[in-house]
Order: sequence, then C-alpha cells, then structure tokens
Amino acid sequence: MNSISRIQKYLDGSMSENELKKFREDLQKDPELVQELDLYRSIDKVVASRDEERFRKKLNEVYEAYNALPTDKIDKKPVSGKKVSKKWLIAVSATIISTLSLVFYFVAIKKESNQVIFEKYMVTYSNNLTLRSHSQLDAGKKRLEYGIQLYTRGNYSDASQQFKIVLSEDSENQNARFYNGLCYMYLNEFQSAITSFEYILTQPYSFIQENAKFYLAMCYVRINNDETAKTLLQEIISDNSSHSDIAQKVLKKLR
Repeated sequence: MNSISRIQKYLDGSMSENELKKFREDLQKDPELVQELDLYRSIDKVVASRDEERFRKKLNEVYEAYNALPTDKIDKKPVSGKKVSKKWLIAVSATIISTLSLVFYFVAIKKESNQVIFEKYMVTYSNNLTLRSHSQLDAGKKRLEYGIQLYTRGNYSDASQQFKIVLSEDSENQNARFYNGLCYMYLNEFQSAITSFEYILTQPYSFIQENAKFYLAMCYVRINNDETAKTLLQEIISDNSSHSDIAQKVLKKLR
C-alpha cells in the first residue's frame, strides 16, 4: 500500500490495529511521511464535506502524479542546471495543492447553503383570511380560526392538530390544508409540507395557490432539490406573482 492510501486510511480511521501500529512506527522514522500527513490533514480541513468529494479526488490525483514520477525523470537537470530531487517535487506538489485548497476554500464559503438561502428568503405568511364574527361561524370555521390564531402565535404543533381535524371533516378545505402545510414547514416536516402544497396546486384555482407555489418552491430549496425548486421559481417569475422578486433572488443563489 502506498503512502497516500495509508494516510487516507489513517485519516478515515479505517486502519486495522496492526496497520495503525506500523503507521505510527513509520511516522517516528520517516520525516517525509510526517510532512505528507500534515499536508493531507490540511486538505481534509478544507475539503470536509461530501459535496467536495470530487475536488478531494482531483487533489489526490495531482499529488500522486508528482510523487510517483520515475527516478530517471526526477534526476534530469532542468534549464537552470540544478537537479530536481524527489523531495523538492513533493514540496512543489504540496504548494500546488495548498494553493488550490485555498482558492477552493474562498469559493466554497461564498456559496451559501440551501438552508441559509431558505432562512434568508423565507417570508412569514400573515393571516389574510377574512372570517365573519365569531358568533356567526360554524364549528369547522371556528376551529379553523382557532388554528390560525395558534399559527400566528408560533404554536405550530397545536395549530396543525386543529387543521387536521378540520381536514378530517372537510378534505377540500384549502385554507386548512395551506396553513397545515405552513405548520409542517416550520416544524421541519418538509415532505408533509410539500404534499400539502402540491395538493392545493391540483385543485381549481384559488387565490391561495400563488402562495402555495412559493412555499412549495422554498421547501424544495430546503431539502436540496434544486432542479424542482428552480422550475417552480421560474414559473413564479413568469406568472409575475407577488413573490416574483424574491423568487428571482433565490433562483440567482441556486445557480
């Protein structure tokens, strides 16, 4: 096993007890191995997430290309007349990788995560539903109103229970389904929220569908389904809905 594979196994914690013992012994005797280990540790700090796995692989390929050059190639004299040692080549490869890592780091931190985008552009829905005076409401509408009050106070779990009761008695109640979708969203139950909003969009047109589409898009942003989110955001922009300005900003962030 070459040093690169050994170092990667060491950093991944996948060495057997005997391999780990031998590796630690070699670290005591081989300064170059220590240098390589330090280099890979610095790479792992920069390239830590799954999304950057291809970048990590590319860096490893660059390192191996330099470290594996044949001796007859390494010892040839360059234009300067000085011999190029393998140790010098390793140092050069380390510099290249470190520079690439630094560049990648600054690019990576500039790209906001989907969670950050969601939290930054999420718009809290305010109660625009007009109901008659409480004395004139039937039991279902009273429960819907009570659920909306709980939602407005931020009590999403109890509000959702009220909306579920309304829906059990009137499955076509789009207001209850919409507000329940919002509650699911704030409770981080995004798949349930998506189901609620998508159902609304399959029904005959109502004013609430414009809002449902926006929150549906934001749910897809939050669960990292960028392609579906982009499609919905583009539709929102094309429809010139009340959310089109925010949709444009979110779409730009996802590209």
